[in-house]
Amino acid sequence: MRFLAENESLPWCSWQKLAVNLSAEPKIMGSRVTAAELRKLFKRGQAVVYVEEGNDVIGFMAAWDGPDGVLELGSIWVRSELRGQGLGNTVALELIRRLGTNRIRSFAITTNPACVAALKKAGMQVHLDWITPFSWGATCGPCDVVREENKLNCSRRNNDCILLIFLESIKD
Repeated sequence: MRFLAENESLPWCSWQKLAVNLSAEPKIMGSRVTAAELRKLFKRGQAVVYVEEGNDVIGFMAAWDGPDGVLELGSIWVRSELRGQGLGNTVALELIRRLGTNRIRSFAITTNPACVAALKKAGMQVHLDWITPFSWGATCGPCDVVREENKLNCSRRNNDCILLIFLESIKD
């Protein structure tokens, strides 16, 4: 097993298969997970792809563009039969290493305990107050439960909403 080098590429069918696998996960935002978008993020250095022999993808994580140059770490995925072996940690650490510019400001939004563990191991901290240091707009997208003007008083916030846990990292 190895990470795909930054100057390598995958066949288009591998990107398509990865997009299908990511879209099937209930906690991943499927609307933005397309083969073209995944490949674009990888080419820009904002994604890592973990492969086994034959370049079959077994792990993936991306850093999506957010407001004001902030990166949202998300779409972490490990092939189901390989979960629980620490590969998610390996993938998260590699992405954060590759993003290692002078100052990275990033966040991740998840309720997935495995993702929380991987991101904590990568040096991120849990923040239950997700207004600070990022605005609401960075953490809460279109919602079919609460109107835009009522989001600050959302009853789901910090209860059953998918935005329960906020992780943030600043690297100097």
